[in-house]
Amino acid sequence: MTTARIILSLLALCATGAAHAQFDIGLGGFIDTDAVNPTPPAEPSAPAAIVYNSNPKNYRYIDSVYELNQKDARVTWTDDFAGYTQAGHKVFKVQAFRPEATVTPEGKAVVSRGEVSAKWDYTKTGVRWYAISVFIPQDWHFNDLDMIIGQLHTSQKQAIVSPPVALSIQGNYLKLSLHASELTDIVSPDQSYLERLTSSEQSIRLAQIDQPEARNKWYCFVMRVDWSPTPGVGAFKLWMNGKLKYQAENAFNSYTTWLGNYPKTGLYVPATTGMPDSQTIYTDYIYLAGAATTDPSELASKTPCGS
Repeated sequence: MTTARIILSLLALCATGAAHAQFDIGLGGFIDTDAVNPTPPAEPSAPAAIVYNSNPKNYRYIDSVYELNQKDARVTWTDDFAGYTQAGHKVFKVQAFRPEATVTPEGKAVVSRGEVSAKWDYTKTGVRWYAISVFIPQDWHFNDLDMIIGQLHTSQKQAIVSPPVALSIQGNYLKLSLHASELTDIVSPDQSYLERLTSSEQSIRLAQIDQPEARNKWYCFVMRVDWSPTPGVGAFKLWMNGKLKYQAENAFNSYTTWLGNYPKTGLYVPATTGMPDSQTIYTDYIYLAGAATTDPSELASKTPCGS
């Protein structure tokens, strides 16, 4: 564990008191407004954010907790949707729009994205807990595109790789995709290096959602990840709506990373000719907890699914 992570964990423990779950309320969780902080700290940092957000007297501005990434997309904070009653508070409405061009002048594929990420949370190795929830509306546009709705991504300086953990909708299914590699992004003529083609890949179907009763519904995911890019080391568990859906032990699950692995939700949609004119999803706050946490139901209790 790095010195920075030790400091962050101690601050989070101080903020959470004697709770069974080691919630990092300074790095994730609810916000009071989608306005930006009018008096941001002179030197923004993770420790400063934890101190500010953990003080119950402080107003939690959106930019104190989250980072928004919008390209051919719109992220708003709303209570005007079918799943509001279950959530009990405003959530993020994410709309992705089909761009005019599906490739750049350089020939690269265009992606529409509207994403909400925990601004300061990065974990290179070791145990981290995450809770991500999405509401799939009745008018979801089904097609064969792999549309990511939540992910635990990696910070890289050069390498372009798929996220270690991705939750997506493809065709009629909600699915989990996992990627990892022990390689690095150092390019050498006589050595394999980190890229999509040199990474392991696994895809698991979690639920079929083409029936009407499977939509207008919250899907709440709790994940316990023991991050590791080393073969034979690491662990991953995922619960969906309170049920254990996937687990792996003694298995690597990430890449050698720059800053670390971090959570985000929203929409990441490849802009191809098959992309609908628009796609909409709703996502709740991101909840985070440390290694001392043992019970997934404690994180699930924070989500719209409630248990």
